[in-house]
Amino acid sequence: MRHLIVTALLACALIPTAFASALPKAYSNGPKIEDKPMHMSRFVEYTNARIPPLVDFTDMQGNKVNLSQHKGSLVMVNIWATWCPPCVKELPELRELQARYQDKGLIVQPISIDEEPSDVAPMLEKYDLTDIPTWIDPEINMEKIITTETVPATFFFDGNGNMVGFIRGYLEWLDPAVAPYLEALIEKYAEPKQH
Repeated sequence: MRHLIVTALLACALIPTAFASALPKAYSNGPKIEDKPMHMSRFVEYTNARIPPLVDFTDMQGNKVNLSQHKGSLVMVNIWATWCPPCVKELPELRELQARYQDKGLIVQPISIDEEPSDVAPMLEKYDLTDIPTWIDPEINMEKIITTETVPATFFFDGNGNMVGFIRGYLEWLDPAVAPYLEALIEKYAEPKQH
């Protein structure tokens, strides 16, 4: 039984890698960033950046938006849902992270995968999070890029919009040990690459 559980957990952990490997390769990411802190131990930096399809989401005002508007920055897409307590716990930290890095090449972009988009605004109001510029994905377009079975999950896209890595599950983003690694990701991936 224990073997079956371990196998199932391992398979779930590899799903994002399997999805990403089906996307076309953009370029080799080169050597992995060293000195990964314990808090970031679950972060997977891809060997090859992957070219995702350009898909549309909706902002809180009902406008169509997509990741192309963030080119030239490292984009940290956080997949969350109102029914997920760890997601809701993570949102204030993401807001603070965006404030710290807004002029340093990082864009934090939360995307709600709630089946009922009308649930998002009341939850943000309830927890005083209305200043978080979340997008919603009522058509589940994110599934065209990566699986969204596990939330929260955070995916990183380089300055050209290529996917370069991910981490699944809740993370204390404001832990001091995370900052140097995050800054190394920004330095490596924010600037658009010429290939």
